[in-house]
Amino acid sequence: MSVDYYKIEKENNYGELNISQNVFESIVTKSVREIDGVNLSGAGSIRVPGVTGPVEIKVNKHNQVNIKVEVCVNYGMNVSNVISELQTKIHNTAYEMTGINNLLVDIDVKAVKF
Repeated sequence: MSVDYYKIEKENNYGELNISQNVFESIVTKSVREIDGVNLSGAGSIRVPGVTGPVEIKVNKHNQVNIKVEVCVNYGMNVSNVISELQTKIHNTAYEMTGINNLLVDIDVKAVKF
């Protein structure tokens, strides 16, 4: 079961605090742009409604943010190093911007760009 928002559990009576999945998608997109040698898979192509893109964000019933990213790596780059750097970048940036540490970041390398 997936929800559209991450619910921040604060101990106050002012109301609910929620972070949209779009916020996490923006963080992922910016993080990918900051790492040399990697691009979102299919970046620049037209999005079809109902079809997921290279970034998929889900918040499960345990309020954990699951991030799945499909990328292509430039030819000649060390795939393991680049992907590890990207995974760390996404996690750290999301934590810095939202304060959420309950993140799972999966990265699928779909292609090598020549």
